[in-house]
Amino acid sequence: MEVLAAAASAGAVETYKDVRNAVDSLDELRDYEKNLDKNYEKLKDEAKKLYARRSDLLVKINRDRTKQTTEECNVWMGKVKKLEKDVLALESEYEEEKRYQFKLLRLLPRSNLSKCMVEKRIDIQSCWSEGSNFVTDFLVERSAKPIKKLKAPKIKDMPSLYVIFEDILQCLKDSCVTRIGLWGRVGVGKTTIMQNLNDSEEISKLFDIVFYVNLADEGNEEKLQERVQHQIAQKLQLNSLQDRTDTKTIASRVSEKLESMRFLLLLDDVWGPFDLDDCGISENGRDSKIVIASRHRGHCREMGVDHLIRVSRLSNDEAWNLFQERLGRTLNSEFKALGLQVIEECDNLPLLIDKVARAFRRKDNILLWEAGLNKLRIWPCTKCDGMDDVFDLLRFCYEELDEDEKFCFLYGALYTEAYEICIKYLLEC
Repeated sequence: MEVLAAAASAGAVETYKDVRNAVDSLDELRDYEKNLDKNYEKLKDEAKKLYARRSDLLVKINRDRTKQTTEECNVWMGKVKKLEKDVLALESEYEEEKRYQFKLLRLLPRSNLSKCMVEKRIDIQSCWSEGSNFVTDFLVERSAKPIKKLKAPKIKDMPSLYVIFEDILQCLKDSCVTRIGLWGRVGVGKTTIMQNLNDSEEISKLFDIVFYVNLADEGNEEKLQERVQHQIAQKLQLNSLQDRTDTKTIASRVSEKLESMRFLLLLDDVWGPFDLDDCGISENGRDSKIVIASRHRGHCREMGVDHLIRVSRLSNDEAWNLFQERLGRTLNSEFKALGLQVIEECDNLPLLIDKVARAFRRKDNILLWEAGLNKLRIWPCTKCDGMDDVFDLLRFCYEELDEDEKFCFLYGALYTEAYEICIKYLLEC
């Protein structure tokens, strides 16, 4: 009997505990349900505080575009975004619950929603506290973009240029070659090759960073060095040096920044030799390379190239294919005879073929083509080293423009090559 009494007593205790737990759980549900509206308002208040901290941080970030946020800050921003999404979902559920009139029948879902709001508020408070770490230490210097794409013309359809492109690629992989020289007359495609090197995916895997600098302006050695220095400093985001004229200071900072990088420097349209060491560009022991493009072979040699490549004019087939591509249509036999003569006047130079083909694109009958060809032939020669053909063809292209386009052409001619012209002013000219 005593054993049975003890067992009955233990059972009663367990039953009481179960009932007590059930009552406590029910009370907890009622408390959460009762405080649903209060918990909703508290959630909104904490969320507003968190969003305000994020907004303050974004103002500071946008104030200095020369820097970027730390990875830790980015992770925190991601947390805020996730919490914001969760809060919106809870707000949507809350608005849905308000539609029901009989709250007693919604005890469980209302209490669960209220509990979720409390838990989410705790997460928000924790995230808000983490944000205090970004009062000061949340910005770092931007890392330089490895390559700025130039949208280079395709050269795979021009074998004579593509062979040179491939040759340079092999040289860039050769540890014995540091500087490569590319030379040839104006218009043969040197810039096209250089731009394709800049945009090459294969090169992006070989080097940490690629610099493309166009030195189109004829100037003295000091101006050439200054142009190279400032463009490299800009790419490296050495923003504090942008307005400085002390070349030695700039060279020192550039050299220091490049010391740990494997870089490729593409110097296009070099008009005269100059010392790259004075620009802060020197051998850094990381197999960095320099490619120099010039109209004059001697300039490449004076700048200490290890490998020299000449760029010649296109073959007849390449010239014809380029002409038709730029023209935008295939020519019949009657037009083809005149087209071949046009190419001959362009001396198979891709630069001239490109410009002249675009001018002939507007001509839709054989008489206009014949007149255009005659214009190409009658221009008197302008004596300028390496530029005779270019001037003649530019005159022809100019005459093919309408009056408004001529004004734009002349306005653009006031600026040097590679200069950024304000489109707004150009349209107003």
